[in-house]
Amino acid sequence: MTKILTAKRRDDLEAINDLIHDSFFEVDDIAFDSQASILSFKFDLPTLPSGLGLKEFIYSSKTSPGVECFLKIQNVEKYSIDDTEKVGRYDFNIVEFDAPARVVCIRTNIPIGIRILVSELEISLEVT
Repeated sequence: MTKILTAKRRDDLEAINDLIHDSFFEVDDIAFDSQASILSFKFDLPTLPSGLGLKEFIYSSKTSPGVECFLKIQNVEKYSIDDTEKVGRYDFNIVEFDAPARVVCIRTNIPIGIRILVSELEISLEVT
């Protein structure tokens, strides 16, 4: 995997939000690595408006539409997922960070409560 963005400050989240906004993830594809303290969201990044896939944009090589990506939240102490709608597939709207509470929230257009308590903010976007 290739790490393409990392956010370690709240202001850094804007770039990640710009890329993941309206991309879809499956609740069943959310994975927690307890040894590494990483919560991962697998999703496909759609083709960029210019017609280039993200890998093509980054590496200037031909790719198929849609690139498999992972949004990874590091330093996870605990997390909760309140899936009241039970639709399985949700779209990213925005990732927010409440610094005093040390909580990362994943906001979606279809309601699902995803709250992640972290020891410090570190969120990365990786492509396969």
